[in-house]
Amino acid sequence: MKSAFLEVQSGIDNSDLQRVAPSVFAEKPWDKVSARYSFLPTIEVVNAIKKETGLVPYSVRQSGTRIEGKEGYTKHMLRFRQPGSDSTPRIWKVGGIIPECILVNSHDRASAFVIGAGVYRLACLNGLLVSVGADSRYKVIHLAQTIETVLEAVTKVTNGFPQIVDRVARFQSVTLDLDKQHRLAELALGLRYEKDKSPFPFYRLLEKRRYQDDKNDLFTVINVIQENLLQGQPSSGRGFRGSRVVSSIDQNMKLNAGLWELAETFVK
Repeated sequence: MKSAFLEVQSGIDNSDLQRVAPSVFAEKPWDKVSARYSFLPTIEVVNAIKKETGLVPYSVRQSGTRIEGKEGYTKHMLRFRQPGSDSTPRIWKVGGIIPECILVNSHDRASAFVIGAGVYRLACLNGLLVSVGADSRYKVIHLAQTIETVLEAVTKVTNGFPQIVDRVARFQSVTLDLDKQHRLAELALGLRYEKDKSPFPFYRLLEKRRYQDDKNDLFTVINVIQENLLQGQPSSGRGFRGSRVVSSIDQNMKLNAGLWELAETFVK
């Protein structure tokens, strides 16, 4: 089974959710997990989040597996936001971004429920995860999880949305000259590849894909780098090899959080 991904601007309904990420609808854990494993179906949490907070999933990703019988239990990630937030003026739409609540879980003991925060940039229809260092990620282990504890974590994340908006505004106020952009791109490349193991030079991470990216503020630059780092690079006629899209949920989260932390250092 290959990894799968879906993003829908109007929100994802349960039929598409089940088609792309059947693990969300698992009715029991994988049969290899411990008897101590406390099973809480992801779909029950999804329904509770929608009912209690009004947030709905806009994108979903499920990890693949080569192990037979494990297809419906693998790790999955959903990104939630307020319906209509990409078209309705709201306090957190300042700067062309929308804060999101991120849910990660699995039913094969690969992950606890992880509730985190992210930002969705309207210009590139792309999302960053706010870093662990921003106190915006909460883990609910499978040995002691209930819908109530997960919802408490969701509330903590959503209560922090105004602070995320302020952080993004601060990133947007920082101007990077070309030397700093190169340094940031070089450090970002090191998040994915070991030194001298990258298939392409660091400056390719600064290649802009749309006119809205023709800016040199920290937030725009870090988003350009993120898109080039995660979405892959085509091969170049100058002899540079390309790179694959990052489909792994773990790698996606690691790179996103690392990029946010790098941005924080350039603010300081």
